[in-house]
Amino acid sequence: LLFPYRTLFRSCYEGFGDEEGSFYETYQEVFKTLEEEDKSFYDGDLSQFSYPVFGRSDSPTEVWQEFYNFFSAYVTTRSYSWLDKYDVRGENRRIARLAEKENKKFRDAAKKERNELVRSLVKFVRKRDRRVQAFNKELADKAAMNAQKTAEMRQRHLEERRQLLKEAEENFGDLGEMENELQKLEDELDANEEDELFCVACDKEFKNAKALEKHRKTKKHIENVE
Repeated sequence: LLFPYRTLFRSCYEGFGDEEGSFYETYQEVFKTLEEEDKSFYDGDLSQFSYPVFGRSDSPTEVWQEFYNFFSAYVTTRSYSWLDKYDVRGENRRIARLAEKENKKFRDAAKKERNELVRSLVKFVRKRDRRVQAFNKELADKAAMNAQKTAEMRQRHLEERRQLLKEAEENFGDLGEMENELQKLEDELDANEEDELFCVACDKEFKNAKALEKHRKTKKHIENVE
């Protein structure tokens, strides 16, 4: 089932719409089939067995994120007991234990291969998923915007300090020591990529460190960070 849908040398879909044969329709069907296959090997409560859906081109972010989170850590339900080399029935305890140990090696190797195959397919699909690409671009654009705001804020702080120094010199004469302190402040600001009182995740500036620390404990901030 899986190999034809992960090879780089053969196209198994056409276009990125939701019509038959398109990227989203094709992989929706692939992973639905995978779920049905795994379900046949599941020995628990089948009413509780379900995998996240791949979704459509316009599916909400949480739909495809849940899908990739699940399948990126996929673990097969197949026991691969049919690969056992030894029949442990009728053997004494010692022989049976050794035989079962050997059988387990074959099963574990097959499970590992299956898990890696599915995870590699998911990685292959994720790189081509336009939903993921659009989401990553949006994050990058927001990060660039926040970086610009931070730079502007830093520049504004520097200008304010220069103005204070100028006014002080006009009123009190040469203030070499104050100028040195100003330079130190400027160097500290230039050394930081982000303003200490600016929350990039929430795009919000705070008046003091205490307010920022309180904000970081809020549910909204934690959600934005995630």
